[in-house]
Order: sequence, then C-alpha cells, then structure tokens
Amino acid sequence: MGSFKRAAKLWLKFKDNLKLNPKIADDKNLWDSFGGKNVVRAFANLAFIVLQTRQVPIHVKNFTQQVKPFTSARHRPQDVRKFFRDNRRIMFLLLSASKWPRLSEGISVGGFTLLNPQRLLGLTEIAKLITSVSQKIKQSGLRDAPRVLYGDILLTRALLGRREQAFYRRREDSVWIRPNTKWGPATEHVLSHELGHRYWTKFFRGQLEWEDWDRKAREQVEKAGSVRRYFPTEYAFSSGDAEENFAESFALRVLDRLKEPLLTKFEEIVS
Repeated sequence: MGSFKRAAKLWLKFKDNLKLNPKIADDKNLWDSFGGKNVVRAFANLAFIVLQTRQVPIHVKNFTQQVKPFTSARHRPQDVRKFFRDNRRIMFLLLSASKWPRLSEGISVGGFTLLNPQRLLGLTEIAKLITSVSQKIKQSGLRDAPRVLYGDILLTRALLGRREQAFYRRREDSVWIRPNTKWGPATEHVLSHELGHRYWTKFFRGQLEWEDWDRKAREQVEKAGSVRRYFPTEYAFSSGDAEENFAESFALRVLDRLKEPLLTKFEEIVS
C-alpha cells in the first residue's frame, strides 16, 4: 500500500495550491516549488505498480492509454492547472486500484515470471521469445550474464512513447514488453537490449571504463565522420548515452552479432 498512500498524500498536500492566485503560484512555481512535479511522478510510479500487482478489471478500458499523461510525462505541462483538472479522474482511478484483485500468478519462462495484467494477445509468442533469449544468454559465456535471468516480465500496451517495444524499469527492476506495435512485435534484440540495462545496473563492474571508451569513440567519430567503426548500431551513437551504447552492444554480443573491432573491445572491458 506504500505507493498508494504516497500518491494520495502528495496529492492532498498539493491540490489546494491549484486555487492560489496565478500571480502567486504560476505554472513554474506550481510545478517545481509547490510539488506538482512530485505528484505526477508519484502517480506515474503508481501506474506501473498497479500493472505489476493488480489485475485490471474488464470494465476498465484502455487502462494504459488512460494513464499515459502520467507515465509519459517528461516536462512541465504548459498549463499545470488544466493538466490536473483534465486528469483528476485518472488519479482517482489509480487510487481506486488498491481494491482491485491481486494479479494472478504468472507463467515461469526462462527464469522469468511472465505476467499479463491486461489479458493481451500474444502471450505464447512472447514466451517463445523469452525462452530463446534466455538460452542464448546462458550460452553466451559472457561474465555474469545469466544473472539477469530473473524477475517479472510484463506484457503491456504503450506506456511511454509510441515507438517503444520494450523497456526496463530500474525502480522496480522489471522488464516490460509490448507484444504488438505498429512497427512490429518485440524482437530478440529488443529484449536482450533491455536485459543489457539490468546487467549494467546490477552486475557490470566496468562502467567507468566503458564510459571512458564511449567518450573516446564519440571523439573519434567527430574526427573521422563515420559511425560504423566505433558503434554497433546507429542508435548506440545517436542516443548520445554510454549506457544505451552498452545495452546495444550487450544485445548483439549475446546474440552473436557483435562485429570486430567492437567485439574485442567489449570483451576486454566486460571480462
């Protein structure tokens, strides 16, 4: 009940500020100083907790679409008062979820527990995908890699942006997969990438060395004007992020697709 109580407490503490004169409490102050940002973060976290612990009732339609104003929030709304006015019903829906039935036990697959809180189609295909990735990680010979094979994998509709096929939630140490998207289903590469984030967070001992390598590689790209030699994929470079570069490299490594000279560098830092 901790996440439910925290969200409710923050909302009760904040809501009366919405009645203040805008000259005293403008959008920036409402968001930063008076706690609007903290309320949104608490309800975004609550949305994930609900999906991970509760069975969404059949009568609650398009739950993930309803909660997206919170789960996909990245910046202060242009009109903070309007944001909370428009989404107050969703906040109450999330708080009422404390009374929803507990999520039934999931399916054990490849060391994971596969959960389907919204009763989505595609469970069998995702189970096969997980099994295949799990086997390849075990067979990779990569130091500590099999240690990522645990915990919940949850089927979901879009919760962040429209294009994501899967994502890793560091806060709950959980993996989320969309079985069907406009751009196709999740792939072995997509799941391996997200498990690469878990590896980075939990088991990778060479983060500083990798970050140094990533920085030098970006400097070399600037000099050479070519990405291919220094980064495993275009996304690894365009993300501008050392961890994303690592997750891409991890995925290609466990799938036996990481090419030289990156393979040797990866092995050197990880092993």
